[in-house]
Amino acid sequence: MSPWSKNLSRFKMNPSYPSWSQMRHDAFYTTLASFIASCIEIALCHFWANKQMGLSSPLAEVTYSVLVQGTTLTYWRNVHFYVIHRLMHPWRINILGNFDPGYYLYKFAHSLHHKSSNPTAFSGTSMHPVEASLYYSAALIPFLFFSTPIHPIIPLSAILDCGVAAWLGHDGFQWPGSGDYFHLLHHQYFDCNYGTPIVPLDYCLGTFASCKSDVKKMNTTRQVQRTSNDKQS
Repeated sequence: MSPWSKNLSRFKMNPSYPSWSQMRHDAFYTTLASFIASCIEIALCHFWANKQMGLSSPLAEVTYSVLVQGTTLTYWRNVHFYVIHRLMHPWRINILGNFDPGYYLYKFAHSLHHKSSNPTAFSGTSMHPVEASLYYSAALIPFLFFSTPIHPIIPLSAILDCGVAAWLGHDGFQWPGSGDYFHLLHHQYFDCNYGTPIVPLDYCLGTFASCKSDVKKMNTTRQVQRTSNDKQS
């Protein structure tokens, strides 16, 4: 136990501390996820070095392009996070009959991340290799939505943002860390707060919960909708 645990206890969002088994589990998988992120970076550097992919350099020649991509990075990166995260939870929509791709993605991949019910910084990228690959694929977004060639600082900054944002957001403390209370609710209740408040997709799509009572309201609404759908079918 940390010698500062008593002094910081009032800032901890979950008053209890995770077990050492969870810490070891999270440390292993977050290291594996970081290795996968490094592989994406190595692949990009390989393509750039062999001129198989457009490379804009030096930085001074692409100031405007880099400025636009860099200042919007957090926003498009968080949209990407919401989409891949939402896809890895049950979809709860009847478009493929009884087959729910989100259920299986959660069962075989994303459930590993949710074993961290009491998150720490190690929990941020404690992910199944499939999820880690999808998560860090945010580095590829500039090649899809921005004109090429792309300066290396943009995709590499996206990788860095993925890692640091997840580690800080899961640290479990409101101060001196930057734990995300809304994401803590997601770890506790699963079906809410798939994204981040900086891009209000949860609010727009009805999955935002600011407190535990909001989660109860959402569950009640879902139950009413299921009952209505069952009657119609």
